[in-house]
Amino acid sequence: MFKVRHDSASPEFRKGSALALTGFTLETLGVVANIPYEAVLFGSRVGLMATLTGVVFFVVGVYYLAKSKGRSPAWAALGLLSLLGWILVAFLEDHTGEETVIVT
Repeated sequence: MFKVRHDSASPEFRKGSALALTGFTLETLGVVANIPYEAVLFGSRVGLMATLTGVVFFVVGVYYLAKSKGRSPAWAALGLLSLLGWILVAFLEDHTGEETVIVT
């Protein structure tokens, strides 16, 4: 049984999801770009920058997702866990006080 908000496509939710998807894509591309350079201490600078930029985008995306659920901005720290953090925040109970529908 899940609680689903009537307005699950709120602007904050959409913005958070778009930023998290962009961040996850950049993280993945950064890791893939570093594979040939794993013997080097810091790897590819381009891969490192893509990964770090992806992490920032992902954390900001999780911030907007938490905000859309009426949660504290501190929940954005779960964005450092990448996809797992996004899933944890996505399944948090909604505290905005808006009407919900129970789906079974």
